[in-house]
Amino acid sequence: MDTLPNGHLEEKVVKGKKYYYLRYWENGRLRSKYLGKDVTEIKEKFKIATETKIKLNRLIEERNRIVRILDKISKILVENDQLNT
Repeated sequence: MDTLPNGHLEEKVVKGKKYYYLRYWENGRLRSKYLGKDVTEIKEKFKIATETKIKLNRLIEERNRIVRILDKISKILVENDQLNT
């Protein structure tokens, strides 16, 4: 994840020409970094980063759901153990 870009691409048109900037937050301030006129490679990296972040968030949600289920099962087992003793 550290090698994938953070922030978002911003396109500016000046005198009919497109220029691309990376916009991101750093130390509470919005920063811009000029990327050039051709960002085909960077766009692909952003696509991969977005897809990876979505997958990661889904995995985290699934993990949290499994942890809640296991906690419920554990409580039931403890209650059953207490009833049987």
